[in-house]
Amino acid sequence: MKKILLTGLICFLSLSSFANDNSSVSAICPQGMVLDKDGYCQSCNSLKSFTPNKLIDCSSLCKTQEGTYIRKTSDSDNCELINCPDGFKKDTWGHCKPINKETCPENAPLKDIHGNCYPCSELELIKLKNENDCETKCQINGSSTRRKTFFGCALKECPKNTSKNTFGDCKIEPISCPETHPLREKGSCYNCSYEGVLDMSPNDIHLCQSLCTDEQGNPTRKVYKNAGCGLINCPADKPIKSHGQCFSCDEPLSIQDAKNCDICQEKRTKIHIEDENGSVDYCALSNCPKEKPLRDIMGNCYSCNTEDDVAVKAGNCTTVCPNRIEETQEMDEDILSIDKDSKNCILNTNEETNTQNSTFLESNFKQSNCPEDKPLMDYQGNCYACDNPSDVILELSDLCFKCPNRYFSKIINYDLNGVSITYSCKISDKNSPKIKRVGNVDFYYNKDNKLEKEEHHLTNHAYADTMIKEFNKKGYSETFEKLGKIIERKNYHSDGKLKSIKTFKNDSSETKYYYYYDNGTLKSIIPYQEKKISENSWKHIKEGVAVWHYETGELKTKAIYQNDQLNGEYSIYDKQGKIIETGVYKDNKLILQNKR
Repeated sequence: MKKILLTGLICFLSLSSFANDNSSVSAICPQGMVLDKDGYCQSCNSLKSFTPNKLIDCSSLCKTQEGTYIRKTSDSDNCELINCPDGFKKDTWGHCKPINKETCPENAPLKDIHGNCYPCSELELIKLKNENDCETKCQINGSSTRRKTFFGCALKECPKNTSKNTFGDCKIEPISCPETHPLREKGSCYNCSYEGVLDMSPNDIHLCQSLCTDEQGNPTRKVYKNAGCGLINCPADKPIKSHGQCFSCDEPLSIQDAKNCDICQEKRTKIHIEDENGSVDYCALSNCPKEKPLRDIMGNCYSCNTEDDVAVKAGNCTTVCPNRIEETQEMDEDILSIDKDSKNCILNTNEETNTQNSTFLESNFKQSNCPEDKPLMDYQGNCYACDNPSDVILELSDLCFKCPNRYFSKIINYDLNGVSITYSCKISDKNSPKIKRVGNVDFYYNKDNKLEKEEHHLTNHAYADTMIKEFNKKGYSETFEKLGKIIERKNYHSDGKLKSIKTFKNDSSETKYYYYYDNGTLKSIIPYQEKKISENSWKHIKEGVAVWHYETGELKTKAIYQNDQLNGEYSIYDKQGKIIETGVYKDNKLILQNKR
């Protein structure tokens, strides 16, 4: 079914407002290094490209003694060398790869499956062309410094100031945080007054109390079980505490297990919820604000224009939001276990009803101060008439709807300050798309007035700001984007059942496909495939670990692909989870088989 906004059960512990809190700054990397988006440090001299935590850091932190920049930000937001060293050239992803792949020098004896050469001290996991080289070519005093793993050739021990991830890569950690922001969570540093809970690493969590004390030397923070490092006493403007995190009395989401909910007096009230898993109290607003009048069964408040479906008490949908309708389709079991009489409140896409509610919806759009004869205000504050032949660049696509003779297109801007999106509002002609906006959704129609695409502008999504839904003969797809970059794509059958998911990463080797059975169970997880794929053909898998499941959900098969072929160990399981066969493939040929 469609997504139901019941995330108030848990999302209060990870609100996006805390993620962007101005009390955080970037952690400090050693000189000559740049902090990447995952919170680790990357060398300015690295032959590989990476995504920096801040785009401006890519070039500004990587200079020669003469002040010349040695790295730049590519069109795909990766930080790469401006010029590769002699004997190297750039590949599609901005990595510097050796021109001569035939032989490797003594100081870099490890050749991977692509012909690249690496030293034995390489921090990251290497998928070798000859797996035996991992231990035979990297020895000190007769003992190998690396070892073969299921994923490739990895260092046995990571150097100081590095940590090993799940796959065996040694990642360089930041060396410190500023004195004003001593608490570190991955690549970000926070001050002691930060109201959120910090998920600090096991190596740093013991510093939670010792780094933050008051004038009398008493700790101001402590470690909360199953939460992290949080404040002992919340500030006056955010007095509600739940698992170490502080919330204001006006917080629109319902807060779980808030022991001091009564501190907000008439502003908030407790909601007692019982289901098959037990009972819990939630601290919710007594009355939702005008801008978020829609209340779900947990007490969370939402805007009438939220694009997601909301589980509400029967009768509390259309009466609160005229642009929505009450739906009785089957609900999630978790929702039914809480309130069997709840209803699904969804946006109404009926054209006639939406026309009646146009005044209601228009009030939610951003209005400019331009006169009636020049209603279009561009991003610089200039006003334009609807029949002005110029393209008008807007900050919000909503404003383009003030002129029925115009349509908009998205413009993605890249610069040293980051990424931003504006909209070009153009005069329509017979070949222009027909676009209609309802709430936060843009509907695109072809010349025959048939719906072809929906563009949803997300406000409460965890990782995307836009979802584009496109229709085809076999079903439809949903593409999730963040600042114009594709994050994930989901494909559905014509009956609405999930068919597959593709996740996109900066490095294609990290891209994965998820396929599903008709009953919704995960069928397989397939690594990056270079050529056109289907769910039943694995001939063009580039490299990575592929996994298959039985229709009942149990693990069935696991295999390793390298360089378009089966290369490495494989395992086959029965439905009870017992291994029934193992073996090894080399260049798509079975060289070892063990049936049990």
